[in-house]
Formats: sequence, C-alpha cells, structure tokens
Amino acid sequence: MSILGRPVQIAYSARGTDTLEEAASEFRQRTSCGPFVFAHHIEIASCTINGVTSTFDHSSAYGWWGEMAFAPHLLHTLATLRQGRVEIVFHSPVPVDRFASRKELAAHCEAVIRAGHAQALARAAV
Repeated sequence: MSILGRPVQIAYSARGTDTLEEAASEFRQRTSCGPFVFAHHIEIASCTINGVTSTFDHSSAYGWWGEMAFAPHLLHTLATLRQGRVEIVFHSPVPVDRFASRKELAAHCEAVIRAGHAQALARAAV
C-alpha cells in the first residue's frame, strides 16, 4: 500500500439522472460485466495550482523552437536568478454524499478553486 492509501477506481454515470447503482445495473445488463462494489461516504479534495511568473526579459523565455540554438537558450534560462515557481494548495476534503448531485459537487469544487486563485492573485498584488 502506498502512502496515499489503497487504490480506488471511481466511475461516473454519463447521465445526471441515474444513480451510480442504476447506471451500473444497466451497464451490467448490456455487457454482462460485474459484479460492482460501491463505496459510499468518500471524500474529494480540490487543489489549486497557481503559477508565479519570473523576471525573464521576454515572455517566451521558457520556449524553445525553430532555429534557436538549444545550448545558449538553456544556459540563459538556467542563469536567470529569479525563476518562476508553482504553488499548489490542497483544499479541505468534502464528503461526496453531502451534495444532492454531481453538479452541486462540481459547483462547490469550482467555487473553492476560484477562491484559491483569487487569494493567490491578492497575495501577488501586494
């Protein structure tokens, strides 16, 4: 077992009106696959990934294409003192069954991620 816990396979129904059990039953009848085991009361956590820009002298500093010589470009990129960075924020997990539908869960996760981006932009403006 990894430090992340036991691997879990998650399935979603394409139609928003079916419960997962109904969708699995219909799939089983059409394909003769199964049996299916359902885990309820699971949690899902959103994460926000914020990129922080560097102080390169032009916006395409990380790009390399066409007739550019690789070695001088790589040395210029690595020699820059202030590199860009990535900030990853793991938000608090929420129980999936707290929401009446997947759309409500998706809306909640979107709101959490948007708030995370807004906080990062506010920090960057200071």
